Amino acid sequence: MWVLKSGGRWQDLPERYPSPATCWRRLKEWTERGIMVKTWERLLKSLDRQKRLNWSQAMGDGTFSPAKKGAPRLVRPRKAKERNSC
Repeated sequence: MWVLKSGGRWQDLPERYPSPATCWRRLKEWTERGIMVKTWERLLKSLDRQKRLNWSQAMGDGTFSPAKKGAPRLVRPRKAKERNSC
């Protein structure tokens, strides 16, 4: 959560946290097990009950997500360059 809130890099984690590699592995595991989605849902429900969310201003941003299979390609991949003989 510190990385998401601060926008900092994994290697900038404060010393009170485990190593960046450990934190990243735990996030990966929790994501794969669905724990992060459940946590996010519980947080949103709690904030909504407290009337601390303005849903008219809510948005989702998936610009960081990779395109799924079958997504249209905007740019053709480059061909591998031949090695220069010099």
